[in-house]
Amino acid sequence: MAPEGYARLRIAGCDEALRRLGASTERKIDLRTSEIENYRRFTHVAHGGPLRARALEYFRHEAWRVEQQVRAADLPTACSCSPGRAATRSTTCSTP
Repeated sequence: MAPEGYARLRIAGCDEALRRLGASTERKIDLRTSEIENYRRFTHVAHGGPLRARALEYFRHEAWRVEQQVRAADLPTACSCSPGRAATRSTTCSTP
């Protein structure tokens, strides 16, 4: 399967999972990171040396990108099931 076809298949799978969970696909943020590229970089980690260092920097940057999106999406709002209790924009409270 070509990388583009694989990417479309994975994105469609993510959308289906969100729908089954009752989540909005409109709020989904796709960072457009290639899963194939991630696997390629994993092999670089095993090589060691400068190739490993560049791969680890790539993953640190990807982790930072994910963290930025999570922080931006996880702004506190009022909890609908218990007044005064903090919650995220998800469908459940942050505390039981």
